Amino acid sequence: MRFWAALLAGKLVAFLCRFFRHPGTSLPGAVALKICPQLLNILAPAYEQVVAVTGTNGKTTTANLITHMLQLSGLAATNNHEGANMISGVAAALIKDCTLYGKARSQVAILEVDEGSVGKVFPAVKPDLVVVTNYFRDQLDRYCELDHNITLLRRVLAELPKTSLLLNADDPLVVTAGRDQSAVSYYGVEGKQSKDKTVECDIREGNLCPDCGSSLSYHYYHYGQLGDYYCSGCAFQRPVPDFLAYDLKDDDFLEFTLDVCQSKDSSEGGSAANTVRLRATLRGFYNIYNILAASAAAITLGVSQQVIAASLKEHIPATGRMERFFYNG
Repeated sequence: MRFWAALLAGKLVAFLCRFFRHPGTSLPGAVALKICPQLLNILAPAYEQVVAVTGTNGKTTTANLITHMLQLSGLAATNNHEGANMISGVAAALIKDCTLYGKARSQVAILEVDEGSVGKVFPAVKPDLVVVTNYFRDQLDRYCELDHNITLLRRVLAELPKTSLLLNADDPLVVTAGRDQSAVSYYGVEGKQSKDKTVECDIREGNLCPDCGSSLSYHYYHYGQLGDYYCSGCAFQRPVPDFLAYDLKDDDFLEFTLDVCQSKDSSEGGSAANTVRLRATLRGFYNIYNILAASAAAITLGVSQQVIAASLKEHIPATGRMERFFYNG
């Protein structure tokens, strides 16, 4: 009874939000969860696949890209596309997608999840795939230090043995968060070997080896701590990406070649790979990571590379992203 009361209350609040032109991205979920705290535990199993995207930056763009790719492939997919990524926003998105009988309209749910909310959301929805973008110092008033979020994610994932991970290989903090998990794939961006030694102060986060505590060195890095890192004091290093972006172009459009490693351990000692050239109407080097993460997730979910390439040409960024403003003509 509590579930049905919560579902109807959430639906009613969502309707009233639309009627009064209120965004209503979190309020329906907040009301429903007050009535039935186990709402997500009941709604999530209705989906064939649940994908969660978490991390500091790039969550909204990555989650929206995954949704767009799945929809173009013919799958019914839903997500919290406006970026309401705490538990109430996730609940609101699922409430809007389900019928009055509690049946999901979509086959796949792609959920953007705030890095500080994974402890509440993940145990409830039990994602089949978790995509982690990066970790940077952000909102320190809420999360204190980065160790808090990394430790939280590791603790939650330890209770979800069936969950697969797709991690940013170029971020040592993300790699650390996914250690001790069995089903892990990595994505990364190729760079040029640097002749100059990386100065320690250039790396803002995660500059210490998680195994021995020595300072990490870099063959090259892109920005922040993202790059090809290694520890001279032990064996810790950037893992080999299963999805690699190379031959990058960052002009009016973003363009790169995606190399998909299909078998890291073949009988001949090599690895079979497929490549596809991707071009997107996004700008900024950081969006290469978002496109790469979304493409890797979509391929993992069975979307063809041709559909991914076509979807990137049609993608429209979310409100507040990639907007242009003209001042005085």
